Amino acid sequence: MGGGLPSFVPKPIKKPIDKVVRAGRKVGAEVFEEVVEKPFKKVAEEVIDTTLGIDKNDRRGTNDQPTQSSTPAKSKVTPKTTTAQKVAQGGLSTAEQRRLLQKNKAFKQTQV
Repeated sequence: MGGGLPSFVPKPIKKPIDKVVRAGRKVGAEVFEEVVEKPFKKVAEEVIDTTLGIDKNDRRGTNDQPTQSSTPAKSKVTPKTTTAQKVAQGGLSTAEQRRLLQKNKAFKQTQV
């Protein structure tokens, strides 16, 4: 918004007036919250709760039944072992060693 006062108002007068305007907006926002926003929200929650047949504890999830299971389900996916893990477990297979040697030879041949 930032409208403020017109530019022809002198600066010594402009600052106090801006402070009063800001304070007025702040008070207005608080009054709106207390008089309109909170009561409307309360009435809307009551209407929804009555319509759905629930209470505030059901809505918040504070009843005896937890909303989520306490332990997550175990994953059915088996992790794929990486080359680094295979090396740590005992090295590369002979086929993987051959492929690695061929890649190195091809790389050395391309560099001259």
